[in-house]
Amino acid sequence: MKRYILVCSGLIIFMLYMSTASATQYSGFDGWLDLISDFITDFWSFFDTDFPEMVIRFYAWAIEWITLLKLKLELQSIQFAWLVAKQILENFQIGSKIASAASALPLDMQSALMDMRIFDGFNLIINAYVTRYVMRFI
Repeated sequence: MKRYILVCSGLIIFMLYMSTASATQYSGFDGWLDLISDFITDFWSFFDTDFPEMVIRFYAWAIEWITLLKLKLELQSIQFAWLVAKQILENFQIGSKIASAASALPLDMQSALMDMRIFDGFNLIINAYVTRYVMRFI
């Protein structure tokens, strides 16, 4: 009972203080009732519209942040996978093996394949497969 009286008296003091700080001048008993009515309307408006909009904005911000974080992590993992795949390709000397296999071909066939850039395409496909293989581990 003492808490109830304390809370009610605190609310009344707060409402009386609010009447001096507001832009609208409330006077008399009717003004005090208008002040209470405006306070209740503002209080209800906070919980009815402002608070749900704040929660929606927070969730939108959180989803946006999580999405950006996921994209950044994926980009970093792709870059890391490419570095690992490049090291694997250098260790197995894939480029030199393609070049030695190309040198075993006749000169006219070799120059035709070089003009069509078949060896570069083959090297690119091997790089992609090795990178995909490394990305499976990440």
